[in-house]
Amino acid sequence: MTQDATETAFDRLPSHKRRAVEVLLATGRVGQAAEAVKVSRSTIARWQREPDFAQALREQETEAVGNLNRSLIALADKSIDALVSVFDAGTLSQKLRAADIVLGRLLAWRELTELEARITALESRTP
Repeated sequence: MTQDATETAFDRLPSHKRRAVEVLLATGRVGQAAEAVKVSRSTIARWQREPDFAQALREQETEAVGNLNRSLIALADKSIDALVSVFDAGTLSQKLRAADIVLGRLLAWRELTELEARITALESRTP
């Protein structure tokens, strides 16, 4: 039997384990996942050590982070507009806070960009 190329580890899990993954992602709590699928906490902990379950959990976490990134990107323009309005009409205290936010994020972005470039350079040297 061949697997569908688009089938994920999550898709291959039995429904009770998929539900456990969903609850773990939604709550971050092993106890709630165990309660949702009517198993013990130790069973959830054991499942988390199983390669298929662990892979499914990673896939779903990656998808959730991707969704979050898209939501944050959608808010970027509004965030910039809010900062601009503070710079234009805010109090001195608000302007200083906005400047701190902008400069702090700019420096963090620069650091991440430089780190990414260094990692890319290192990876290109690896055979």
